[in-house]
Formats: sequence, C-alpha cells, structure tokens
Amino acid sequence: MIKFKDILKESEDLDTLVNRKLLNIVAKKFDLNFRYDDLSNPLIDQIRRSGIISFMEETLALDYQQIAELCWVIFLNGSIDYLTDSIKTDETFYVYEVGYYGEMGHEEVELDGECGDCDGMGTQNNDCQNCQGSGEYDYGEGEVECEDCGGGGEVENDCWNCEGTGIDYFTEDEYYLADNTVIFYSNEPDLDKPIKEETNFEKWYEDNEALLIPMVDRWEDTESSFEETDFEDTEGTVNAYYPQGDISFDNIRFRTYFRNLIEHR
Repeated sequence: MIKFKDILKESEDLDTLVNRKLLNIVAKKFDLNFRYDDLSNPLIDQIRRSGIISFMEETLALDYQQIAELCWVIFLNGSIDYLTDSIKTDETFYVYEVGYYGEMGHEEVELDGECGDCDGMGTQNNDCQNCQGSGEYDYGEGEVECEDCGGGGEVENDCWNCEGTGIDYFTEDEYYLADNTVIFYSNEPDLDKPIKEETNFEKWYEDNEALLIPMVDRWEDTESSFEETDFEDTEGTVNAYYPQGDISFDNIRFRTYFRNLIEHR
C-alpha cells in the first residue's frame, strides 16, 4: 500500500520505490507504447489524450512536479515492468521549437465602411424632378422660382444605396495562414538551421525526421490579409526557429520547461 505522504520524502533520484510503484499502477492501466515519430500526434499530446495526466492528478492525487517527473520517466522508458526492470532516468536532449505556416486558406467576411455613393454623408443632391434641374417652373403664369428646390435646381434626398445611414456593407475574401509551432527533442546538437520564410517546413522535417521526436504542437491565431499575393510565397515555410540548447532533466531550467509542457499546453 502506497502512502502518498512518502512522496514528500522522495529523494532527487527519480528511480525510487515510490516512483516505481506509481509507474507500475499507471503501466497496468494505460498502454505506454507510444509513437515517437508521429508529427500529427506529438508525444506529450499522446500522453495527455490517453488520460494519464488527469489520472495522476485526480486519482493518484499527485502535484504537477511529480506528474512531470513520472511523465519524463515514461517518455524515456515506454512500456516496461517498472517494478523489476532497470529504469532510465536521465538523458541530455536538445530542444528545437520550430514554427511554420500552414496552407493558405480564405473565407468570405462581411465588412462595413463609408458609403461610396454619398461619401458617408447619407444624402445626395439630385436634379429637382419638378423643374428638371432648371430652378424655374411655370405654374400657369410664366416661369417663376421652383417651389420644390427653392430655385437651386437640386433637392437633397437620402442616399439610395445606404438609405441615409452613410454606411455601406460589402463582402471580401479574407486570406489567411495558420501559424503552427512544434517542439522537438533530439540527441543531435547541430540540426540544419532553416531560413525563416524561405525553408519549406515539410522538406526540412523530412530531411531531419530520423533525428527528431515531436513532443508538443500548438496552433496560434491566423495571420490574415485581404491580398492573396501577400501570402503566395509564404505558405508552408518556416516562420520561427528557437534552439533551446543542451538541457537534461537534472537541470532545473529544463525540469521547469518540461513541467510547463505537461501542465500548461
């Protein structure tokens, strides 16, 4: 029987009796045979979607530092007998955050703006229909000043297009690129550095796929424009590249980094 108060006494070594018993519980409940090369389903997303993280938090009542430590051990070891097998607890990785644009898409959006027929005034001056724009009208006693336009030859009416509001509504195609970022782990310290907005992401990934483990991906808000030509040479290209350097789980910065991936993304 595991006493969870013993967790608080745990040493910094991840290979402890308490961790082994906790991992054994997790391994019996979940399939830990994850795919390490699935770009469309990164590893931490696989762990999260399988329910392992919520199980550790809600059923095993672990805090997120402990959850991160156990997920790290699962990442390194996969499906083994955690009670009897040797456990790998640390390895140095290089972390690469790579952003890239998706395919260009478009959608029809409704916009409003100043009415072009009345320049936003809401009214238009038109030839007087009574005097046909002359300013004078014969009421039976000769030509006199037109009563309808006061002799000006024009009358002010609500704009026919905007009906007096001064605002016109129209639709345009809005073109956009989705902005995606994938975090990779790798044992390779010197991957080819892609050139922003030039290197094709799929080609870069294909060239380096054997060296990369996709860990997490996230989609950001799209970058949008009303001009299709703004994006025609950009779709599919790398837009950000952030090497994180030489880090491992015994490094406090990396432990915090890995925990944030587990807890917040």
